[in-house]
Formats: sequence, structure tokens, C-alpha cells
Amino acid sequence: VGPTGAAGPVGPVGPAGTVTAGSVITGPVLTSPTDAPIGTELVAKVSCPFGKIILSGGAQVSASGAGQTVAIRSSFPVDAISWQVVGVVIAKLPVGVAMTMTPFALCGDATPKTTATTTTTKP
Repeated sequence: VGPTGAAGPVGPVGPAGTVTAGSVITGPVLTSPTDAPIGTELVAKVSCPFGKIILSGGAQVSASGAGQTVAIRSSFPVDAISWQVVGVVIAKLPVGVAMTMTPFALCGDATPKTTATTTTTKP
């Protein structure tokens, strides 16, 4: 193997990315019945407005004053514009306490899809 050669010239600037801006969409707050048993689930789906694409999502789950009794069981994209999240009661809730869940999605503004051609030459 010979010595490393000199650096080549800087290449041209590539095309702009496909996401130009993002915004958080919050779904409606869901509430379980009070004293919900272990295994009770809340399921929410949040969708991006027309012309936007899903980038990520999730939820905030809580049970007021109940410590670690609730959790997110699953959180995943449903398709190119929607996110689904499932909250679950994982331990006995105190009397009179309910689980609440606020779902959200991070949506992006997509630029029109373009095609790019890359040419590589060897010396």
C-alpha cells in the first residue's frame, strides 16, 4: 500500500433535505375510569394534518400522586402520517385515582420529492 494521496476537490452541494420544518400535534387527553385495574389500557392515534409527514410520536401518561403505576406499553408509527400509543396501568392505582394520557405526534413539512443523479469517476 502506497502513501496517502492529496485530498480531492470539494464536491458540489447536495440537494436540500426532505423535511423543512416540524410541529408538534397534541391529541385529546384520555382518562381511564377511577380505580382502573392493572392491565387497563388507553389507546390513542394522532395524525398529521394534510401535507405533513410523521417523524415521531409518543405520549405523557400519569396517575396523579400514584407514583409508578402507569407506563407506555407501545408507541409506533401506523403509516406515513399517523402515530399510535398505548398507555397501561402496571400497578394498583390508589382509590379514586385515574390514569391520564396525552398523545402527541411530531409532524414535518415535506418538500416535493426530487430525483438526484450521482456520478462517480475514477482517476
